[in-house]
Amino acid sequence: TQQLGRDIQNKDEYLKVFTVPMRMTIGQAAVAIYGDSSRGGELMQLNVLRDPLNVEAGTKLNYYTG
Repeated sequence: TQQLGRDIQNKDEYLKVFTVPMRMTIGQAAVAIYGDSSRGGELMQLNVLRDPLNVEAGTKLNYYTG
């Protein structure tokens, strides 16, 4: 938690929450959030996921704006 706080201050970005609307992969979630599937790794670093290829609807994903 402290590291996230420092990251936000250093990046001048804010941590937000995305609620997955339907079952999707982490890559699809990255497209929905960022418009870029290659940022799925960032989502995986910020969230604990059992299966990044099967993210259930209703899952809350933390992500940085920007």
